Amino acid sequence: MSYLGKHINLILLLVLLLVVGGIAGTTVFYQQVLSQRTTDYETTTNTLASCETQLANYKDQLQRRESELNNTAQDIQKYDRIYESCQAELIDTKQSLDERQQQLTSVTLQKEQFKARLAQVQSELDQARELAGRLNTRISELEDDIDTLQSRINSCEDQLDACQGG
Repeated sequence: MSYLGKHINLILLLVLLLVVGGIAGTTVFYQQVLSQRTTDYETTTNTLASCETQLANYKDQLQRRESELNNTAQDIQKYDRIYESCQAELIDTKQSLDERQQQLTSVTLQKEQFKARLAQVQSELDQARELAGRLNTRISELEDDIDTLQSRINSCEDQLDACQGG
């Protein structure tokens, strides 16, 4: 038998050991690779979970901001309506104030005219009182003259009667 025949068992054992060693080495290699992949997968899964949590937080913040923005927009519209209303009231009030100012000017002018007319009427009244006083004095004088003349007439009539009768 040849060398191969004598050592076939040994060669087969070596081949078997090489195959088993190769399988064991490959198994260890793939186990490490798989372990690394598992670690990478878990890290990625944790990172993904963290990102999902952050995304959920960002979505909540976005919804709150959108809600705040909607509220702010509604507030702005509300304040715009209030501003427009106040603006219209201000214009109406200004027009009313202008009308009142014109009325005040007119009333002030009328007041001045009435004052001037009152002063004129007061002056005319004072003149009329003075004239009335002078006329009353003149009437008194004339009444005194009438009384004097009436006495003279009576005296003359008495003398006439005495002359005719006697």
